[in-house]
Amino acid sequence: MANLAVLLYFNGRWDSSNKYINYLADGVLINTNSTFASLVSVIVAQLSIDTSTSKVEIRYKIDESYSIKCLGENCTWNLCTSSVNKSQMFAIRDFESEYTCLLLHNSLSKRQATKTVVGSIIVDKYIDPDANYTPRDIQNDMLHEYEATYPGSYIRLHKSEDDHFLYAFVALFTSIKRWEYCRPIVVVDGTFLKGAYKGTMLTANTLDAAGSILPLDYAIVDSENDASWRWFFEQFREVFGQRSEMCIALDRQASIIKVTSIVYDEIPHFACIWHLLQNIMENFRKSQQKITELFYSMAKTYTTVEFNQHMEIVEKIDKRIKDYLLKIGYNKWSRVHAQVNRT
Repeated sequence: MANLAVLLYFNGRWDSSNKYINYLADGVLINTNSTFASLVSVIVAQLSIDTSTSKVEIRYKIDESYSIKCLGENCTWNLCTSSVNKSQMFAIRDFESEYTCLLLHNSLSKRQATKTVVGSIIVDKYIDPDANYTPRDIQNDMLHEYEATYPGSYIRLHKSEDDHFLYAFVALFTSIKRWEYCRPIVVVDGTFLKGAYKGTMLTANTLDAAGSILPLDYAIVDSENDASWRWFFEQFREVFGQRSEMCIALDRQASIIKVTSIVYDEIPHFACIWHLLQNIMENFRKSQQKITELFYSMAKTYTTVEFNQHMEIVEKIDKRIKDYLLKIGYNKWSRVHAQVNRT
């Protein structure tokens, strides 16, 4: 049976035997070349529903417009879209971003996996007084539940030699499928995590056909170092592969530069112009507003004549900036000097 892309929201409860019962499902059918029966069969298979004892209630719509509403009682949050000239591109027509129910509060009130949160998830496992449910069982079950919730996604964990958590990598199925329709540009970065467990989050993003940012994946690691970045790019290559004219944009972090030349040695990498400008602003403090305008003009111009004219002005303001950019390589950040198509 062919897979159908279905966006589902369903609620209900788990019974004592770990079965999901008494739920309703709201769905948006993405692939219109299907029947009601095939939609039901896919949902029944994915949720392991016994149709001999359970009734499946589905409300769905095949249309050129879609709306998403919060299921909270009397909540005004909603999003409405419609097709642009009956194409496969949709535009947002109306968006009410304010929640007037407790759903948002409930979802954000437990940002960390505290013992209370974990306990509420696994409490049914201890109904049997003789149950031997270990921390390793908890980890495995939560990972499997995540994979079951997002089928087709790529999720990997990596532990240290002493069997402690070290890295986690997540690429959702939606991002994996959309990658082939996006520009072959990957922008990677890392940021500190300030929660209870610290660490660093590594991310990879791209641009879709509409020029909007599309998150491809994320990873949780101990810190930005050679080992963590290498593991991140190895997982990325495993799931997203390599495309023609692909390039990677990154900041000047030493580990990223080193690792990309190993894992993706066949493709060019470039400097993120935003990070590059921040480095200039931090190290060279002359005429910052003027330098900002000149730098973006040099980065985006299509002609060497205009590039050289702007660089001459930069050199007069502070020759050290020109030397800094020349050392990095004009081809790493300037459109006109790029060795691949960066349009």
